[in-house]
Amino acid sequence: RSISEIAEKRLRAIEEFSRLGAGFQIAMRDMEIRGAGNILGPEQSGHIASVGYEMYCRLLDNAVKGLRNQPVDDPVEVEINIDFTAYLDESWITDRTLRIEMYRKLGRARTEAQFQAVVEELGDRFGPPPPVAREFVLVARIRALMERARVRRLEIMPGEGVALRARRLKRLLEIIETSPEEVRVLRGEVVLLVRSEPFQGPGEFLRFLESRVRPFDRNG
Repeated sequence: RSISEIAEKRLRAIEEFSRLGAGFQIAMRDMEIRGAGNILGPEQSGHIASVGYEMYCRLLDNAVKGLRNQPVDDPVEVEINIDFTAYLDESWITDRTLRIEMYRKLGRARTEAQFQAVVEELGDRFGPPPPVAREFVLVARIRALMERARVRRLEIMPGEGVALRARRLKRLLEIIETSPEEVRVLRGEVVLLVRSEPFQGPGEFLRFLESRVRPFDRNG
């Protein structure tokens, strides 16, 4: 039975990259076949690009490490619901493959030193970053902070504050450092960091979180 042109291209990609650790190349080729959608363009807010694709890369890395009997990480998939425009502009990094590579490196970064190294590499390779790219780095840092805090969902609630959800609520409360009137527990499962004013950008939002959420793992 005949197969579609897209299916045939996917099979060729699997044949071409059928070796250990080739999942990233296959996924990238699959995006090229289907169209990368919003992940590589301005239609996609940075919070989506900084969660799903990077988590895929981490899980792929862990799978490869497992096959090689190397120690693996325990990544926390963080769902972030914030409304900032942040992405790696295709007019700045024109090559799609390189753009995906830099998304991947930012997704892997956890500590301040690691983010700084990626930022320096971006500047050296592609020149000064545009504002949307600088904001994407900030969004990625927010994601990394939430991962270290073992937060599974973060959401800005306009006029109310920032809602955090974690599997272990008690542990989350232990790492929050703020006055009692600035934190509330909703329905026994969500921590609300109270704030009525809107955030002017991811930089202000990151500073707000860093001043209140202090993970036990403070290597960031």
